[in-house]
Amino acid sequence: MSKKWFSAKCIFSWKDRETKKIKGYEERIILLKSISFDEAIKKAESDAEKYNDYISNTIVEYVGFIDVFELFDEKIKDFTEVYSIVRESNLLPNGLLDKYSDDGTQSTTSY
Repeated sequence: MSKKWFSAKCIFSWKDRETKKIKGYEERIILLKSISFDEAIKKAESDAEKYNDYISNTIVEYVGFIDVFELFDEKIKDFTEVYSIVRESNLLPNGLLDKYSDDGTQSTTSY
């Protein structure tokens, strides 16, 4: 059986090393090759459990949430869809963005 591409989104809490207070949450998406959806989940969870080792001034803990997505393209290239989620909602676009994507608390460049 050949391996397929999957992406996996895991959520992590970020805590201050001294105070142990939560500073925020990270949604991290990785790409991986697996022979099945179940194997992709196991591999991504294993990676998530080790992720704390990469960060020095913060305690990063996997909160136990994983969302796996099987890629449709066999080869990764420009415009390959690596993750997609559909939310059922009757919110108007600005309301949806404010609630789920752009509420002013995100940071992609600093922690």
